[in-house]
Amino acid sequence: MDKIFDGFSIEASVPEALIIKYKDRVPEEILEAWQNYGFGTLMDGYLKLVNPQEYEEILEESSERYKDSVVLFTTAMGDILIWSDGYVRLLNYRYGIVKTIMSKFKFFFQSLESEKFKSDYLMWKPYQEAVKKTGNTCL
Repeated sequence: MDKIFDGFSIEASVPEALIIKYKDRVPEEILEAWQNYGFGTLMDGYLKLVNPQEYEEILEESSERYKDSVVLFTTAMGDILIWSDGYVRLLNYRYGIVKTIMSKFKFFFQSLESEKFKSDYLMWKPYQEAVKKTGNTCL
């Protein structure tokens, strides 16, 4: 997990009360990331590890099916990664689709090291092109 957090940009530490609130609702790896790194960006700004409370209303308003899920990440392209029923799912607002990325969470951070995974599952190529074109990250 540590390798994917090289270059992590912290925005805030995670309050202990929030960790306690979500300890039975999110994967252990997320709790560890919150404790070790806090909230912030990784993957050159593409993924943002977020406070799920800040996205509850957005999730409730945009998805009847997943309104009780937990938002784990947002992307620089405006998408949301959620934890739902033991699966990591991508709510891709750009294309109006929902993708199940993987069951369980154990290998999620390791998968982020794969260009194929990032391209096929997170659809991150437009972000790379935008960063090259503008010279800065978007998040």
